[in-house]
Amino acid sequence: MKWILVEATGRILPEVGPDMGRYAVRELRGRNIDVRLETRLDSCEKRVAQLSDGSRFPTRTLGGPPASNPTPSWPRPTCP
Repeated sequence: MKWILVEATGRILPEVGPDMGRYAVRELRGRNIDVRLETRLDSCEKRVAQLSDGSRFPTRTLGGPPASNPTPSWPRPTCP
């Protein structure tokens, strides 16, 4: 199994400060997690993810952070 962490900005965990963010990246990379900073997921079709740096990876699972606000195009829940 291969893990790839893709982050659009230049660091992870901005809420804990730059030193802790750099430490987290070192720890993740030390555990064989591929950390891609300043990179975005451009597409994922037919089980292939393509990143903004041009790299492509076979994948069956994508994960992301929970949204802080629901997408406006999603229907509103009908339950009370």
